[in-house]
Amino acid sequence: MQSETLSVAKSCLDQLHRTDPDADRRIVDALILATEGNTDGALQILRDINTPDGRAVFFVTLFRTRGKETALSWFDDQSGRDSAGFLTAVGRSNVAMCLAQMDRWEEAASRLAAAQGYVEEWPDLAFTEGMINAAMLLPIERRRHALEMNPFYTEIRPIEGTEADRRRTRARVCLEKTANLLVNIGMGDRVQVAHGWCLWLRLTDPTPEVVHEARQEVQEGMKEGQKAVDLIPVARAFGIEFDEGPLKRYLLHRARTGGLIGGELVAEFFLGRAAYPKGGSILGTANMKV
Repeated sequence: MQSETLSVAKSCLDQLHRTDPDADRRIVDALILATEGNTDGALQILRDINTPDGRAVFFVTLFRTRGKETALSWFDDQSGRDSAGFLTAVGRSNVAMCLAQMDRWEEAASRLAAAQGYVEEWPDLAFTEGMINAAMLLPIERRRHALEMNPFYTEIRPIEGTEADRRRTRARVCLEKTANLLVNIGMGDRVQVAHGWCLWLRLTDPTPEVVHEARQEVQEGMKEGQKAVDLIPVARAFGIEFDEGPLKRYLLHRARTGGLIGGELVAEFFLGRAAYPKGGSILGTANMKV
């Protein structure tokens, strides 16, 4: 809940109380208290709601107000944490992200794999599982870069081997599923990030044929100005040669018809660079959700 929507939330809650006095409003009451700054009051309400929704909101509120160590300590102490109905789908996703941030990567991946039955309810589960499996291709000290907007260093080669191959395959399956599920519900930004991860997985694949095909795909995409806006950071990062003409013409047209925005400004920046800087984020991040 955001502070700018607080009055709307209170109004809706009052209307709910008038139409259904017996409705359980504890979670909304707690979120209102948290938004107003009364985090202790919010936690006091949430900690006693013994439902999947209540526990999920309690966990994310605890994470945001007390930190990931406290949130995971609570989760680890719950005897029913492994049961199917302990958390909602979004709660499972948040716990997995928190586990990854605490370098408990294998547990995060395992819990997400066990939650695949909830993907239709919360497609972001597939996205989170894909990102975590992709991050596990990196040395452990570099994995957090894949979850945060910190530089992603292309000179760091992914881990190779049988386990890495399994992680890579699982990551691609999850991210491709993400794109298919989210494209129909208006989450274009998430879909774009998923496509970026899939492209990175192919560009770093140990099979030369897969890498060659991915590089050709980038080269072809750079021939279309709009696609090139998204692809130029990847092309620079992996040293893929391309014709700058289509992108330059596209950006010039955009600049003359209202100005450059968002990724177009980034693309303009990369046009002026012969190669990607030492590090740069080309993949994106995942955040806690309520």
